[in-house]
Amino acid sequence: MVRLNDDVPAQPEGDAVDEDWITGWAEADGVRVPLPRGWAPVGPDAGVPVVGAQVALHATPVASDADGTPFAPTIVVTFVDAHPDASAAAFGAQALAAAVEVCGAATGDGRVLGYEVWLPPAQPDRVDAGRRLSFAHRREAATLAVTQVVRVVDRPAGRGVLTVTATVPALHRLTHAADVDRVAAAVEVRADRPAGPPAATPPAPPTVAVTPTVEVEDVRALVPRQPFTTAGPRVARAAFEEFLRRRKVGPRRAGHADLLAAGLVDADGRPTPDGTAVRELLRTRSAHLRLESARGPVPLSLDVSHRGGRALVVATAGPADVPVPGGAVAAPEVLGEATRVRLDWVDASHLPVVLAAWSGLEPRWVAAATAAPSEEDLLRRVDDPDAPHPPDADEGLRRAWAGDWYLWTMRLAGQPVGRVVVRAGDGGSWLLTGASGLGEPAARQWVPAALAQDLDRFTLALVLA
Repeated sequence: MVRLNDDVPAQPEGDAVDEDWITGWAEADGVRVPLPRGWAPVGPDAGVPVVGAQVALHATPVASDADGTPFAPTIVVTFVDAHPDASAAAFGAQALAAAVEVCGAATGDGRVLGYEVWLPPAQPDRVDAGRRLSFAHRREAATLAVTQVVRVVDRPAGRGVLTVTATVPALHRLTHAADVDRVAAAVEVRADRPAGPPAATPPAPPTVAVTPTVEVEDVRALVPRQPFTTAGPRVARAAFEEFLRRRKVGPRRAGHADLLAAGLVDADGRPTPDGTAVRELLRTRSAHLRLESARGPVPLSLDVSHRGGRALVVATAGPADVPVPGGAVAAPEVLGEATRVRLDWVDASHLPVVLAAWSGLEPRWVAAATAAPSEEDLLRRVDDPDAPHPPDADEGLRRAWAGDWYLWTMRLAGQPVGRVVVRAGDGGSWLLTGASGLGEPAARQWVPAALAQDLDRFTLALVLA
């Protein structure tokens, strides 16, 4: 069996599906949907807008942003009859294109986080059985996280495509992470449901070979580049540091013009209301998260200061946005990225998107490694793009070896454990565990969806600190 994007949250498997989580069933149009604990069918008086679903579920509304705006998590289930040649790859690619449109990838309002094979219990070896997509996007002040499973269903009346979509406030994604998988695995389409007109089959997506025998849709072609962007001003790092040190940065100071243009000081060098707010949050923050990386001699960083549901982000460019052509850092424009920082105020619910964008998290196919490379080999490749791959490297690692590699770290102030991650081109990411010689792997492979969940965990730790 080819294992693709294997390091994702556990899915129910065959007879091991635990039915204790099912509290009842909702049914419409021959589609029977289990009710996970805490979920109920959307009725006409629920006040939850849902369009185009056979069955829709909702959970108790929760706060979606720093102002406590309520939002009811939803799970929407749709089933359409399809042509015999319908595939999860084609319908998954169609869903992926829709997600790109919703996210506004070039604006930073959202981000496609993961796209992987979804394996239903009855078809554990069929790569084309299903797809799972995860993305996040802004809705007014709040950021919502969406997980969508697209699944091919074969029944006596013919083939159909089942889509299960969960939408929750971003900071509650981990709470409901298992629900969409459970629902997608257990939902039933009655055998006696009459077949309707088949839905149009989407165009076949471009494909890429991940092994000599397996081709899957090419997410590079389907998802445009998603750069790290901010809505706030840019300012010279030295000027910003001077602004934090001095009560006033007058017109004669070197950084005054930059700070004035950024709206942090007035013409006399005194802090503006915006500048005062920046100083105040940095002085009174309840938690601080820092990410660091480097591209050649260029140091890069992102700092998040949080208080009361709102966060100030102070960051250089992210490592994925600093080109290193031919293994040598391009100067001087690239070096300039380390000398300027971007400032942005964001709702805490948007932080998982910010962290994903800065660290370069993208949906990619990752073939599970047959053996973990050593920490020494990974670090050697980060330091030297021309370093040879280990002689026992499997095909997936050999393919990834020629890509763009970098290392980044993440630490929450006051916490003993952080993250050291090697981004291995299209080979996903490797978490350096520090366990070398302790009987545990020194590096653990992460696929995009697993890394996205870890960023969620760090964001929650920041918000709750």
